Amino acid sequence: MKEEIGNQVFISWSGKLSKSVSTLFYDWIRNVIQGIQIFKSDHNIDLGITWNKKIFEELSKSKYGLIFLSKENIDSPWLLFEAGALLGSFENNRIIPIAIDFNIRELNQPLSSFQSSKGLDKESLKKMVLQIYKDTTNNPGIEAVIVKSFNDKFNDFDTQLKDILANHVYKEDVPQELEPNLSLIHI
Repeated sequence: MKEEIGNQVFISWSGKLSKSVSTLFYDWIRNVIQGIQIFKSDHNIDLGITWNKKIFEELSKSKYGLIFLSKENIDSPWLLFEAGALLGSFENNRIIPIAIDFNIRELNQPLSSFQSSKGLDKESLKKMVLQIYKDTTNNPGIEAVIVKSFNDKFNDFDTQLKDILANHVYKEDVPQELEPNLSLIHI
């Protein structure tokens, strides 16, 4: 018999772009859905804690796994591991792959088997936020408040997202002769 799942949202990321966008989302959604239980490894693991043990604990408490995917991490073994851990733990949890900088139709198995967010556009994001809100809160009567909060805060999110995407340097865009000195470039 499977144990009961929690109401937490687990954010999975790997690489610079995925980290930047997932951090933006982490900060933003906590303002849209007040009191949401959300875990992101680079924000919620205290110093001195065994990080892999903490991640396993948080995966087991999570109802949602939001997997932030980019062209750079689309085949990341770590992201696939976290998705598998979320899937294997509970029958009623949800895994939502989120395409940052590619068309979600380019996603391969096993992640392509999950109903995905089309991206981080307003309508896709609103649908995902409302679904997360309904599934993780005990206060379903204030959906209109969440919609208003979403609408009030979306433009700021979108502006910051566009800035992250515009300023991201892909490894293949760096001339090979500069690659050894990539650490000198502030990106």
